[in-house]
Amino acid sequence: MFEIFIGAVLPFFLLAIPKTRVKKGVQILACSLILVGVFIKRFMFIVMGFAVSPLGPIEASYAPSMVEILVTIALWAIGILIFTLAVKILPVKVPEEGH
Repeated sequence: MFEIFIGAVLPFFLLAIPKTRVKKGVQILACSLILVGVFIKRFMFIVMGFAVSPLGPIEASYAPSMVEILVTIALWAIGILIFTLAVKILPVKVPEEGH
């Protein structure tokens, strides 16, 4: 319920008021609250899925193998490469003053 208030109700009321709707700080705050609300909801969904195991209590520990670590590093590297290429290739237009 908390994530719904943070991620939906509060940003709605911040952006529903015409005076606050046009302020950049309020817009950034509302967007940030939406992201935090979505993160909290997804996190709780995942954590609650792991809370009860259908196999019963498991007391074994887990450590990722070298292959899993290298795959994770490679995926991060590919993502950073795609982002870097997108920033260099795609045009970014800066809005002109006076709009």
